[in-house]
Amino acid sequence: MKNTLKPLGWLAISILPMLAFVLIQTAALSMVAIVEAVRIMLGSGAGTQDYGDLADILTQSLTDSIGPGIFLSHLLSVLVFGLWYYLIDVRPQRKLKKSAVKLGKAVWGWSLLLGLGLSVFGTMLVLLGEHFFPDMLAEYHEMLEASFGESALAIIAAVLLAPIGEEFLCRGVIQHYAMKVSKRFFVVNIIQALMFAIMHWNWVQGTYVFFIGLVLGWLKYRHKSLWPPIFVHFIINISSFTWMAYTLEQLPEQLAMYALLLLLSVAGMAAILWRIGREDKAVSSVGADAHIGPL
Repeated sequence: MKNTLKPLGWLAISILPMLAFVLIQTAALSMVAIVEAVRIMLGSGAGTQDYGDLADILTQSLTDSIGPGIFLSHLLSVLVFGLWYYLIDVRPQRKLKKSAVKLGKAVWGWSLLLGLGLSVFGTMLVLLGEHFFPDMLAEYHEMLEASFGESALAIIAAVLLAPIGEEFLCRGVIQHYAMKVSKRFFVVNIIQALMFAIMHWNWVQGTYVFFIGLVLGWLKYRHKSLWPPIFVHFIINISSFTWMAYTLEQLPEQLAMYALLLLLSVAGMAAILWRIGREDKAVSSVGADAHIGPL
C-alpha cells in the first residue's frame, strides 16, 4: 500500500504548482481589470446608479486589461516559481556543496536549431489542423488576437517573461516533484509535459505544447540545468512574433507542403536530440494568424 500511496502523493503534489499558476493568473487578471474599471469610472464620472453604464465599463475594463494582466501574471510567475525552484532545488544543491553545471558552447548552437525546429513543428501542426478542425482553429486565432493583438505588454511578457517563469514552473518545480513519482524518466517527462499543456487551457495549444514540453523536459534532464530549455522556449516564442509570420506568407497553402515541413522538422529535431545525447561536454562531470502562439 505504501508503495502505491507514495507515488500518488507525489503526483498530487506535482499538480499543485500548476494550480498555483492558475491562481496567480486569475488573481493578476482580476486585479488589473478592477483597477482599470475604477480608472474608467473616475474618468467618465459614472455613478453607482448608472447600472447600464457600469456594465459597459466592466466589459471595457476586461478587454483593456488583458495585456497588462498577462504581463503581471507572468511577472509574478517568474518571482514565485523562481523562488520556489530555488528553495527546493538550487539551495539544497548548494548546501551539499555540489558545483554548478558547466554547459559547453555547443549547447547553445544545438538549442538554437532545436528552438527553430520546434517553432516550425508547432506551426505546421496548427496549419494541418486547420483543414480538419476549422471551427476549433478559428476560436484559437480569435483567442490569440484578443490576447496579443495590439498589446505590447502581452508580447513582451510572452517573449521575455514566459520562457523564464514557465520553465521555473514546469521543468523546475513540477519536474522536481515528478522525479519522486517514478524512477523512469519517460513517466516524469509525461507528467510535466501534460501539466504544461493543461495550463494553456485550449486544445490547439495543448496538443503541440505537450510535445514541445517533452523536448524541454528532456533537455533539463540531460543538461541538469534550466538554461537550455529557457533558451529554446525563448526562441520558439520570439519566432511566433517575428520571422514565422513572414515565412507563412511565402508558403503555398497546400497540405502536402505543410506535411513535408512537419516531417522535415521532426527529422531535423530527432537528429539534433541524438547529437545532444552524445555530447559529453554539454554536461559537467558532476552528477502570422496561423502561426503558433507563445508558450
